[in-house]
Amino acid sequence: MKDMTGSRTDILNYRNDDTPRMIINPVGGLANRMRAMASGIALADAIGCDFRIVWRCNSELNASVEEIFNVPDYIKSKIIYPLKLEYSLKYSAPRKRNLYVSGLIAPIFFGHIFRDWTPEFRAMVVNNKNESLKETAEKYILSGRNVLFQSGLSFYPFPIELYRNIFRASNAVETKSNAILNSLGDHSIGFHIRRSDNSESIKHSPDSLFISEMDAAIHDNPKVKFYLATDDETTKVDFARKYGDRIISSKSVASRATKEGIIDAATEMYILSKTDRIVGSFYSSFSEAAAMLGDRNLKQVYRN
Repeated sequence: MKDMTGSRTDILNYRNDDTPRMIINPVGGLANRMRAMASGIALADAIGCDFRIVWRCNSELNASVEEIFNVPDYIKSKIIYPLKLEYSLKYSAPRKRNLYVSGLIAPIFFGHIFRDWTPEFRAMVVNNKNESLKETAEKYILSGRNVLFQSGLSFYPFPIELYRNIFRASNAVETKSNAILNSLGDHSIGFHIRRSDNSESIKHSPDSLFISEMDAAIHDNPKVKFYLATDDETTKVDFARKYGDRIISSKSVASRATKEGIIDAATEMYILSKTDRIVGSFYSSFSEAAAMLGDRNLKQVYRN
């Protein structure tokens, strides 16, 4: 095994196939994958080990990393796009759809597997046992085994500078974002109203709370405009009817299952990150991601 005490550059450039690595498999939607990817890279840096990003295009997010982000070259070279069968047998949790075979195959490739739904890992994350997590992963890597993290959580602290460096907008996202940003004027507030399958956001962040925020903003500044990011077409129509051309939103129908839909979602996130401040929904990481990207104040509106 290679000496793990070298500089970060030496370690990251060491790519022999027998090198023990952290394998980071971000899962879930866009914001979930972003925070998990940043967490994994930060943990790999803390350990001083090589890593790979396993990125599965599926119904939750059907676009490649490069189509969404302009990631640094040292990360781009480490992204893996496994075929469906390989992913099912090597990375997926044992389940009926893969005949539970991954439970036999995965241990051949990984010394230890951390998944969001496993009690050990979840307890470490919930209780901020960052050092314990690092020590556990490091133990297996130092023994010469790969370690798999399959997560949509912020499971290890990462520098905000790292996050912003990783997730720079792709050319396609930047071009679409700039076209809309130019129409927002000098004073704008971003609103993210999550609906669709997020029952917690629907329950705790009703439209009335966003209307109150908009009315108060107009009272303070009659020239203010709002960028409305939402996954619900009815919400777009209702708010446009109430606030007219003060509301700007995507003309595309939200969809995770297409490349175009994901690029549109990323565009909305970057637009939110450029507004003066953000008002977001309860229990949604999308507006949190936008706030981190743009160093913007985020107010999540909710009722008990």
